[in-house]
Amino acid sequence: PPDTEQLTFDIAIRPIAPGNIDLNNLFEQVREEAISFVNQLGPGQSFLPSQLVRRLLNTQPIISANILIRGQRDACALMNDRYPANSKVVFRTNGNLITVENI
Repeated sequence: PPDTEQLTFDIAIRPIAPGNIDLNNLFEQVREEAISFVNQLGPGQSFLPSQLVRRLLNTQPIISANILIRGQRDACALMNDRYPANSKVVFRTNGNLITVENI
């Protein structure tokens, strides 16, 4: 079996209509979509935050999203692409490793 490396990050989003939506429900939907995205990556596949942002913009009622280094909110906190150490490493995550909030 492949070696697992856990990914942890924050997602800052801007909803399309923040006054007309249950934000907690939206945060959970975004979190679940991000988990699904990461957990479908195969062994040796890179995690590219830009691809996750594109998927979130295409599937969720949001106008922007940033994938940030966990626990940091400044402009320099954007998460960089992550590459596995070798072709036998697979990235995974879960709801405890991802925080979603408003920009």
